[in-house]
Amino acid sequence: MKANHSTAVREAKSREEIKNMFLESDFGMYSEIFDRKNFDGTWQSIDRYLDREDTSMPSADWCRKFVISGGSFDSCGSWGITPKRGIELEYLNIPAHFAGSMLALLGRADYDYYHGVVDVYNEGMVPKTRAEFHTLVAGINRQKIAQEAKAKPKSTVRLGWMKEDEFTRYLLKTSTRIISNSTRYNHFNGVYFYEENENFLTKSEFLRNPVFAKWVSKRPSESVRKERQLAKSYVSPVGWLKKVPPYLMAAAMRKNKEYFNSTSLDMSRTSVGRIFDTGDGEILIHCPDNSKKTAKTIFGRKIKWNLFSVKIGDKCFIWNPSNGFQNHIEANSFREAFNMWENRSRKGEPRPLCFNDIRNDRTGTSGFCLTGTKSFLQNRMPFVYRLVSKYSSWSEIPNEIMSTVWDVDFKVFKGYPVP
Repeated sequence: MKANHSTAVREAKSREEIKNMFLESDFGMYSEIFDRKNFDGTWQSIDRYLDREDTSMPSADWCRKFVISGGSFDSCGSWGITPKRGIELEYLNIPAHFAGSMLALLGRADYDYYHGVVDVYNEGMVPKTRAEFHTLVAGINRQKIAQEAKAKPKSTVRLGWMKEDEFTRYLLKTSTRIISNSTRYNHFNGVYFYEENENFLTKSEFLRNPVFAKWVSKRPSESVRKERQLAKSYVSPVGWLKKVPPYLMAAAMRKNKEYFNSTSLDMSRTSVGRIFDTGDGEILIHCPDNSKKTAKTIFGRKIKWNLFSVKIGDKCFIWNPSNGFQNHIEANSFREAFNMWENRSRKGEPRPLCFNDIRNDRTGTSGFCLTGTKSFLQNRMPFVYRLVSKYSSWSEIPNEIMSTVWDVDFKVFKGYPVP
């Protein structure tokens, strides 16, 4: 009996020691840090990540200060930072209270915060509002360009508050050197020249800058650029392609891809890949992975005398054959696509636009996919493209970007479908 009692005492002490060791360990400290509230009112601790394989966390002390200051963790890096990003911030010596307070200020971690919090801290500034934070991030990025171009010195805050055209004018007038990796035939120190702002090139106020004037004088014209591109490209014999019936076009593309010239057909980039319009009004060629080897012939279904529809993957498309597929509507269902088409027809043009008006994952007026929208923005509105370039779906884009209304000069849509 005495031996059994001694054994029980030893086992009890051993269990108590193990319990104390657990409470004093890092895992135990992580269990006491709560950053997420459930729907039922209970809270979750950050040790939820430690139950996963190959997942580690910043130090418990950094995590505690980060959460107390308003920060949180999120596997997707949307409403909070990922554990991996937390480790990076601690490694970069970003104070936990600063990282947490900036996340609380912004509300999200997947926009300017993700890459901007480090730059803002290293700049030695502490923004008090969301607008100040975004302004600082923009100013820091512009400051890097301005300093590399050796433009007239201006404060980071001043550069951040500049409108896009004001910053463009500043670079064109005051740059004293060429940034080699940001200057090509249609870029000068990161300023992109598209059709609507070509007149910038001939304004005397900018040509007074000898650096810009020299670049303009050597810049080839549009016709010369096209001639150079044509000279470099392999001219394929495409005469035979005209004799191929539209319903055999996909097979011809697969078998004779070395002779196929994609410029002979109208092409649209969509969320399900590239789609070529054969021009007969109802037959499309679908290349899901941008490879002509997997080209498929798609036959449209007539739903009205001037309207065809087709389903590719999980997306539905509607278009007017007389206008071509480039002016299509893309949606998740035929009913949704048809309603969007009707809304677009009644709404007319021109009008102020925001991304919520044109997105294709809700019933609206246009129904444009993000892939095609980004392609248009990159060519015609690069300053807006930079806001959405890193997102792959409409739902990922912050609402403050989606709801911003733009006064659009509809001439910018020349060559593109008008929303």
